[in-house]
Amino acid sequence: MLDFDRQYHQLALALRLGNAAAFEVVGSDGKKNYQFLFSRFIKMIENDEDGTLIDHPRKSLVIQSLARTITYYEMKKPTELEAEIRNMKRNDPASFMIIPSYTVSPSSHHNHIYTLIIYKQEHDYLVAKIDKFSANTNMGNHLSTIPADHLEKLSKILFATKLEHHSESKINIIDAINQLSETPPKNLDFDMREYALVPVCPILEPLTTFRSALYHCQKATFTPPFAEGKVKPKFCSSMAFRERFYQTFLSENTKHNEKFSQLWKHYEQRKKITGLKETISRDEFVDISDDFVKKVYEDPKTPKKFVKNQSVEVAPYYYHVFYDDSRRLRPLDAHINAIIDGTDQPLKEGFRQKVKVKSKRFGGTVKTVKDRIFSDRQTSKSNATDMPLPTSPTQTSLTQANFNHRVVDATNKSNFLSKQKPKIHTEITR
Repeated sequence: MLDFDRQYHQLALALRLGNAAAFEVVGSDGKKNYQFLFSRFIKMIENDEDGTLIDHPRKSLVIQSLARTITYYEMKKPTELEAEIRNMKRNDPASFMIIPSYTVSPSSHHNHIYTLIIYKQEHDYLVAKIDKFSANTNMGNHLSTIPADHLEKLSKILFATKLEHHSESKINIIDAINQLSETPPKNLDFDMREYALVPVCPILEPLTTFRSALYHCQKATFTPPFAEGKVKPKFCSSMAFRERFYQTFLSENTKHNEKFSQLWKHYEQRKKITGLKETISRDEFVDISDDFVKKVYEDPKTPKKFVKNQSVEVAPYYYHVFYDDSRRLRPLDAHINAIIDGTDQPLKEGFRQKVKVKSKRFGGTVKTVKDRIFSDRQTSKSNATDMPLPTSPTQTSLTQANFNHRVVDATNKSNFLSKQKPKIHTEITR
């Protein structure tokens, strides 16, 4: 079971009342985080007595599908994943596998987590990329068809994404998967509200994908005939769905329940404001979101450890998937390119041991959205140019200087912050 502080962090990300900070999505901690998250999804289905999420005859099959992700993080070889996918039921919306995925680059500021859903068809496999953050862009959400004879390569790629790789890795996983397809991916025109600025994707994206998978069980969205125009893949309000998620965190520990309940109250208060507005501008939405994140930080009932871990003195200023520049780690793009070319070597599953950095700092200052990233209005008033990012190993590496440890040493703090000046807001869109 995940400790309370990590549980609280997950709920905060789901409610957009915190930022990803140093949230792990790969390695041993990534395994713990996502196994816990999917156990919450299973509990949501188990608690669904009225059949709102899924009809009763298919509850067991959906639970089995969600359990596949938990099993995925226990697998030691890609062949185990290949067998799991191959054994899924054909042409059954309730038989699927959800795998968190990402796009990473050492030269970008925030990395981004999205999620994949795999289905088995008669002669091939479907891979649906679900990305709430990019929903209103062309191919932000799309559907790829992978021939059955490429299942081995698909499994190797998906298996590799759960492991640690070098911080210089530069790849968008879905782009690599699409190279296995013989036909262009199909755009999924989903009507989803984008979110801005605060990096919450490690939890919010899988939660959104889980709901999309359940919607597909009710109204087919990933198989023909495809609906014309925009599709809103939700069958209940976002608030009602998140409430079911929040309730899975409650236990017999009353002290913990009080903390979770207070966080939920902040979410309810924010929804009362945004829900009253038929239309809301991006700037207004950002302002309201930022105000409520700040309220959570300042609330005396918020766990102090959570507030401290959200500060830039403790957490990386920008969210990255890979931080380790150890020579023993290989860039993920090199490994996946070898898989596609058929020249890859067997990959051993090895979780890196974290490097602990001594620090004398206490009571870090929490940076809210506006403190972390310039808004459109602020950027438009500035004549400053972006800081060039290193492209050569001979240059001082931004990744090596700032992302090789989860905790930044106090002596490097000024250098850490000065080198992480944000790009213009439109380039970051987080």
